[in-house]
Amino acid sequence: LDECAYGVSNCNQTCFNTVGSYYCGCEYGYSLSNDSYSCIDHDECAQEIVICDHVCINDPGSFHCECNTGYALAANKISCKNIDECQTDTDNCQQGCTDTDGSYTCYCYSGYQLNTTTNATCYDIDECMDGTSDCIHLCNNTIGSYVCGCGIGYQLDSDGVTCIDINECDSNNTEECEDRLVRRSLPYLTNRRCSTEDINECSLFNGGCDHYCSNTIGSYDCSCKNGYTLSCNGHNCSDINECNDNNGGCNQTCTNTMGSYYCSCKIGYYNLTVTAENCSDINECEDNNGGCSQTCINTPGSFNCECYDGYDFINGSTTDCT
Repeated sequence: LDECAYGVSNCNQTCFNTVGSYYCGCEYGYSLSNDSYSCIDHDECAQEIVICDHVCINDPGSFHCECNTGYALAANKISCKNIDECQTDTDNCQQGCTDTDGSYTCYCYSGYQLNTTTNATCYDIDECMDGTSDCIHLCNNTIGSYVCGCGIGYQLDSDGVTCIDINECDSNNTEECEDRLVRRSLPYLTNRRCSTEDINECSLFNGGCDHYCSNTIGSYDCSCKNGYTLSCNGHNCSDINECNDNNGGCNQTCTNTMGSYYCSCKIGYYNLTVTAENCSDINECEDNNGGCSQTCINTPGSFNCECYDGYDFINGSTTDCT
């Protein structure tokens, strides 16, 4: 009797007929169990014979390979190759991208700095504010760069940063100076005629002023917004710490901010005014007896619980008595 042909064998997968009997076998990726007819899956990933570059995933009767993030499976389905995110436009860099093994890094163009929070976006560097510009006189920040300018009586040299003196007394200079103000008679300027039209210095880089520039006849003045004071250089503005003067008028806590300040109350007090210039004690005992099981005693900024005579606090509690 051919047990394999008549289907009377118990073989799980493959059946081999023999004279008077039969035996079972298993397909590739499986092995015969101890009962001689069931087949169990080989976990190739656990047998240390797999040649996957990165990750081995066991499947019924087989296995497949996968790659770590930043890599792609090669055509042989075993090896992993680096993904160049910069070339495939899968990076999130705002400006420049440098591919690395399994990942990438972002960089910013000249005049920009990388945002260390996102490590992907770039923000403009204000070279005029941080002192990294090469300007001799005036500096005007632009997106990704800056432009230099010169004060009255100077002109920008060909290098774009140096200011050179204009020799108004040069007799060979026949240029008319209608745009320049002369406040006294210069009879030796025979080849030039000058009007008394004022130059508005504020129209050029805000006169170099941090905040406000006010043009005057023959000059200009810088001033600052409320909460700031003009520095000794006559151009820059620095924050006034209002809290240093009578605590800013605050009853309790004064917090300085750029160009301003605000008042607040300590814990256990509430604001009598919107600006918190006056603070009043909160009577915690008025709200659910302060959480005390027996006696609540209000104190400035806080409260205390007490127990009646013959009672004590429970297990170190400061509110419950027994």
